[in-house]
Amino acid sequence: MAASGFSIASANSVLGSLESLREENYLGQDEYMSIAGTGGDLLVQQIKETGVKYVFTNTGSHEVGFFDALVKEPGIQLILV
Repeated sequence: MAASGFSIASANSVLGSLESLREENYLGQDEYMSIAGTGGDLLVQQIKETGVKYVFTNTGSHEVGFFDALVKEPGIQLILV
């Protein structure tokens, strides 16, 4: 984290907050779901799990991998604006 620009204090703070989540069993194994695919596939699965039904985009966007995955997913409508 220090190599990414975090100070030692801020890195320790972030790591400490994650440790408290683990201790509270907040990140239990039963709360994980494994998904295989591209980054676009993973993003589409994540937004689907949160209940998103519509995704708005504009012409010329460079998120090609996301849009490729999105058009394969039933239940999420892509709207060009």
